[in-house]
Amino acid sequence: MIEINLLPKEYLKKGISLSFGKTGLYTVAGVVGVLMMLATVSFYQMDQISKLDDNIQKARHRANLLRKDIKLVDALIDVKQKISARMSAVERLDSHRSSWVRILEDLGRNVPDYVWMARFTEIKPLDRKGKANTGSDTTSAQGSMSAGQPIVRPTEIEGYTFS
Repeated sequence: MIEINLLPKEYLKKGISLSFGKTGLYTVAGVVGVLMMLATVSFYQMDQISKLDDNIQKARHRANLLRKDIKLVDALIDVKQKISARMSAVERLDSHRSSWVRILEDLGRNVPDYVWMARFTEIKPLDRKGKANTGSDTTSAQGSMSAGQPIVRPTEIEGYTFS
């Protein structure tokens, strides 16, 4: 049996055929190019992310190693502050050592028998603003010593006796 189709081409049943034409082909090539560029950028960014993760792990490991050193440095700073405090106390004691020796000798001669000293405290003199002087102003103390005027050191003495 022979079939003859006399319908015009516009009305004929067409099979699936892709005919894009010239502009369609350029469009498909452009879409494929954009997808390839996006894939390339995605792979590049994934590579960068993996490198950054490696660097983060290395930095965390180094921070853990340095944490011990930081504790050691903090301990050394604390020791340095304690030594500095002790040195300043020794310097304060040594600054007027001879005058304190004379003061305590006089005190020992003038205290009656059977009196026990409980406390001997130097009262800090007030500066012009009404605050306690910490002794940092050594120029006024040296100036008054060089002028021949003795430095008056007010003290507070406590003691007890049985009589």
